[in-house]
Amino acid sequence: MSISRKITEGAGSGGSGGYVDDVFSTYLYTGNGANNNIVNGVDLAGEGGLVWIKNRSTASDHILVDTERGVNQVLVSSDTSASVDHSGNDNVWRFNADGFSARQTLAAVDVNTNAKDYVSWTWRKAPKFFDVVTWTGDGSTPFTLPHNLGTSVGMSIVKCTSHVANWVVNHVDLPDHYLHLDKTDAKESDVKMVSTDSTVTFTGSTAWYNAAGREYVAYLFAHDAQEFGTDSDESIIKCGSISTDGVGQFTDVDLGFEPQWVLVKRSSAAGDWWIYDTMRGLGAPATSGTQKGLRANLSDNEVSTSTISINASGLVAYDNYHLDPNSTYIYMAIRRPNKPASEFEPEELFAVTSTTQDNTAVQTPLNRIDLNIQRQFTSGEYSFAQTRLQGNIRYLKPNEPMQEEDYGANNPRGVFDTQGKVKAYSSNPNIIWSWRRQAGFLDITCHESDGQPTQQIYHNLGVEPEMAWIKNRSSSKDWFVHHKDITAGKNLRLNTADGETLDNTFSAATFTESYWTTGNNGILSGGQSQQTYIAYLFASVPGICDIGTYTATQASGTDLDIDCGFTNGARFVLIKRTDAAGDWWVFDTVRGITSSSSPRLNLNDTSAQSVGNYIEPFSKGFTVTTNIMPTGTGKYIYMAIA
Repeated sequence: MSISRKITEGAGSGGSGGYVDDVFSTYLYTGNGANNNIVNGVDLAGEGGLVWIKNRSTASDHILVDTERGVNQVLVSSDTSASVDHSGNDNVWRFNADGFSARQTLAAVDVNTNAKDYVSWTWRKAPKFFDVVTWTGDGSTPFTLPHNLGTSVGMSIVKCTSHVANWVVNHVDLPDHYLHLDKTDAKESDVKMVSTDSTVTFTGSTAWYNAAGREYVAYLFAHDAQEFGTDSDESIIKCGSISTDGVGQFTDVDLGFEPQWVLVKRSSAAGDWWIYDTMRGLGAPATSGTQKGLRANLSDNEVSTSTISINASGLVAYDNYHLDPNSTYIYMAIRRPNKPASEFEPEELFAVTSTTQDNTAVQTPLNRIDLNIQRQFTSGEYSFAQTRLQGNIRYLKPNEPMQEEDYGANNPRGVFDTQGKVKAYSSNPNIIWSWRRQAGFLDITCHESDGQPTQQIYHNLGVEPEMAWIKNRSSSKDWFVHHKDITAGKNLRLNTADGETLDNTFSAATFTESYWTTGNNGILSGGQSQQTYIAYLFASVPGICDIGTYTATQASGTDLDIDCGFTNGARFVLIKRTDAAGDWWVFDTVRGITSSSSPRLNLNDTSAQSVGNYIEPFSKGFTVTTNIMPTGTGKYIYMAIA
């Protein structure tokens, strides 16, 4: 389904029963100083909402514009100023059915300066998620404000738009207190909030929310309304609090989902308003790097800070970095994209890129990239594998058992903090395979072993994984591969050509739609306490990805068609023999899958590609030629992507 078709179908859905992909976006872009259309898939023209933009590389104001006050009414989160009207300045903004447009005309409104890097956060008005309300104060207290959330308010942000005034924040875990978004101050008790499904009532000093004759805006965020997702039973936003111990650590926060965006503020004492998101580096524990944070109360550029990290179900403490000790923090968290892969076109989930540009960002067709595997293909070189959860500088080598390493902070080769770009690690011809992490297609989990057998590792694939690649990041250990069609109790090694291996690694392992277990062998968990691991979990998606097996024999003398259920053939094919030794062969249409040539790379070694007629195009999948069939019967597994 194309992005325009998805937007058309999603418009007017009201949010309930929909997906977070339709109502929230973190989108990174580079300014061009002219018209810049940001296509993030969020319908602002038809449904309304809020756009929040920040220059990442230069000290500049946080700019907030919403559809209720008008396209050119600008607020600054770190400033007490009234709303500034920029109408007549050549359309600084435009709200679109698929995002928004930014035009750089005023130095005071930094949203699109040429060559500068920006982050934008977009909230669409939707029941159970977010609402924008404006009003004129009448001086009364208590003051009751109607809203359209259809559920109670988890957090409210109120600003007087007609006069100089502080921003006022109320939170479900601070019902009798409030905070100022533009200040670091601890909680105060002057403004209280009580909410129902249709109203929110404020009491206290009317100057903050209802002074007579003054204009106000409220941004209202829901809390834990479990009415989203395919079965309308998932929450996509949650507000809560964290308590730290004497060294600043905290117990894991179970949100019931993996977050993509988090706002955190120390409420028991002074502290900044930190904003983190997975597009800019919010990732798994033990990434041996730092998160990139922005502070809503300051105009500073993006800074490195490591305080929290995430897992499949919520927030966890960041290894070796801490929050303030003996403190309380409030947070608001938004779920990672949860739309099923079946709602996308294949080109929106997977891309193949060839480049000879060393350490230069190259744009791919993908809107977001979560896994990259790259190879030099005309000369012997390593494969490098990187994921968004590991950060920009960390990598593993699929052809080696080596532990995780990094390029160095001054030489990052990943570009996960861009919108769908990749980088090669040399000027030789490189091929880069890129996956988008989406429910039903690919999930990635990072965990730390607890030293116990059959440790359960939760994931968000949403279906039972049909193939899994698992690697110890802390130590030099083999890559273990599970596949639905190999013999029970056996596994494959991604970094070797070995066939199925019988050992205890998966003897008690299970793979379900919500978790996988580590098995009894110490290599994956038991006896390996505090080792860090990563797992790539793959599944078939009709018409997009097919994971299966076939049996071949050269004696038949004819080629073998593999029906994957596609309509335009496979762009990527991974094949491995399992009943005997055989390399992990990789084919793709960028290097060529034709009737005369299909260059083959081995994922498990450093050899240059072998050029030959190994597989051929087939509209429903791919064709295996007799050139790579065994003289006797051979069993093969494969993963093909349309």
